[in-house]
Amino acid sequence: MTGDEINQAFDELGNILVEVGLGWLRDAVSADISDGVLEVVTESTLLEGAERGRRGKELRRTGEEFLRPREYTPQEKLVALIEAIEETVIQASDIEVRLGNDFVPRGNLRAVTFLDDRTSESIALDLRAALGRHEAVGKLRGLLAELRKEIES
Repeated sequence: MTGDEINQAFDELGNILVEVGLGWLRDAVSADISDGVLEVVTESTLLEGAERGRRGKELRRTGEEFLRPREYTPQEKLVALIEAIEETVIQASDIEVRLGNDFVPRGNLRAVTFLDDRTSESIALDLRAALGRHEAVGKLRGLLAELRKEIES
């Protein structure tokens, strides 16, 4: 994939997240991306530019390493978004199904309700619905894996 194609895929994937109510995830990844990637640079790398303007003067090099921010590459941006989707959507579905599987052998339950004791809000875990979502998430997992391969090639 070219850089433009990768940027387009990033934008389209971000728009899909907004459409399905996960715009907050796109925004969080975009905020991380705007901060840049920290890379380790040696003191000699930092001093190379300073040496060009200094003739006859020796700069002492200690070999220390520093962190310096740089912009994400298009590939790194898209991989960051893919990883966020995997962590938020796919892993959440895996947890939901594991929880369901833990409760099913205990009395053939079909649903479990979790109650927040601070707010009294409840979240129902419907095991059939969770399995249906998990099937769709499996397809998403495959599509994201294909997209990763496209980025790497």
